[in-house]
Amino acid sequence: MNARLSLLGLAAAAALAASPFITVDVTSPWSRAPTSAEASPGATVAQVVGTDTWVQIAYHRPSARGRDVWTATSSRGSAIVPSDGSVWRAGANERTTFESTGDVLIEGKRLPAGRYGLFMIPGDDAWTLVLNEAADGWGTGGYDAEADVLRVELTPTSGPQTESMMFGFDDVGDGTSRGFLRWTDVEVPFTIGAASSD
Repeated sequence: MNARLSLLGLAAAAALAASPFITVDVTSPWSRAPTSAEASPGATVAQVVGTDTWVQIAYHRPSARGRDVWTATSSRGSAIVPSDGSVWRAGANERTTFESTGDVLIEGKRLPAGRYGLFMIPGDDAWTLVLNEAADGWGTGGYDAEADVLRVELTPTSGPQTESMMFGFDDVGDGTSRGFLRWTDVEVPFTIGAASSD
């Protein structure tokens, strides 16, 4: 029985190796290696837009833990999510990053292929999505608006109750996807599309 399962496993591995699908690199996108489980663990989410452009968001997932994250302060005394018009890392720990293998359109604005720091500026009626040249760093430390590559205004909506902050993609098709940030009962959607090669 075990020999049969091993042969089936080898056959499955050989079939996967011959598969035309793209393999995904599951190594950590962060240079720091945690020494224990973190309260806000790292996560990545990826999606293909168009025919072959990969988009990935790498971030850390803070949890509400009974707090009103929109008004509460962290153990260090700073706002969990700022409400004063300043940039937020859109996560926890290291800077959240957005990476694409080809040029994309975010809310209709062109973003060249590359890896960027992803920040947001939360507001009551409008949020701003900021993509910045500085992809590496801790939180918003060293953020410089002069290095912003793209800023787009987004409209927050009500979303399903979500304990741990998350990014995701849905409504995929015809070369576009709907990206979103979701936490507690707030969702902040944005469109991502493949850019033509004109």
